[in-house]
Amino acid sequence: MTLAAAEFQAASQFLEAAKLYEANPHALALRWMNILYELGQQSGTNTIMLIPSNMPVAGYAPTGLFGMGSFTSNEEKKKKGNNTESK
Repeated sequence: MTLAAAEFQAASQFLEAAKLYEANPHALALRWMNILYELGQQSGTNTIMLIPSNMPVAGYAPTGLFGMGSFTSNEEKKKKGNNTESK
């Protein structure tokens, strides 16, 4: 029972944090940089970090809110828009 209560409390705190980061993207960027800093400070380890060129934005994945599907549908819309302009 204690483990279940701890899981519930952790999930609640993650939700609160997500809402805060969604409201303030700069806070998410600072947290992201802090996580990278903490990873680099671990002594006795060699850490290779692959860092994307764009920082994550609160609430949105780098490829869009709905993943690659939204990326491809946006590309299709662009192509359709270019085809109608050329006619």
